[in-house]
Amino acid sequence: MMPPFKTVIIEDHPDTQELLLNLISKYGPDYEVVARAENVQQGVHIISSYQPDIVFLDIQMPDGTGFDLLQNVNYGANNAFEIVFVTAHEQFAINAFKFAAFDYLLKPIRLDELQKTLDRLSKKLRRAIPQGPSPDLLSEHLPGLQRAEKMAVPCQGGFEIIKLKQLVFLQSDRNYTMLHLDSDKKIISSRTLKVFDELLNQHGFFRIHQSFLINLDQVIKYSRQNGGEITMKGGAILPIALRRKETFLNIFKHLFPRK
Repeated sequence: MMPPFKTVIIEDHPDTQELLLNLISKYGPDYEVVARAENVQQGVHIISSYQPDIVFLDIQMPDGTGFDLLQNVNYGANNAFEIVFVTAHEQFAINAFKFAAFDYLLKPIRLDELQKTLDRLSKKLRRAIPQGPSPDLLSEHLPGLQRAEKMAVPCQGGFEIIKLKQLVFLQSDRNYTMLHLDSDKKIISSRTLKVFDELLNQHGFFRIHQSFLINLDQVIKYSRQNGGEITMKGGAILPIALRRKETFLNIFKHLFPRK
């Protein structure tokens, strides 16, 4: 019989910490909570001491964030445990998946959502799959890891997981962003285009205009007409800003050098 998975809870609110402990103990027979912490400093210490399999991690704490903690334990280099972020703030969804979180639970914690997470974790860990970023809930990887395949897009009521290769271009609409997918599907996100640019510019996307961020893999034509236009798969024709044109053309010269 396999031993229970070593679990730690890092949460600054005592009530939420107790709730997680009780729910995991009662409804997660595969798990054993071996330690708890209420801030980043304590969390770094218990992770180093207990070498857990799973970490339930709050995002906002008195001495920093859950993201600070993961950087302090050098998570990107070893990925020795699974992460389940626990927070009251939906706006952290993109950063949560930036660290390849296994899952993301919103406060107040719902028993049915926690049970689903525990069941999925058990299946993954008992299949003896090497621990690390979950391929099912993956956005941008940490530096040094493979190129991202998926992204969590915050939208009304939660977030939606999309494959980056299906994303043709993103269009700014004031404080919102319209994501255009290759299936003609469109997703409206409350995040600005600047946020998406910061997440995607190292993953094959390029800001051609203050209003457009494109997937370079989805480009089918460039024309000097009207000062510079780019035709995307699906037929969309987008303008390119003068100051971004030289960089864009140099990218394609590098990708397809002339002989």
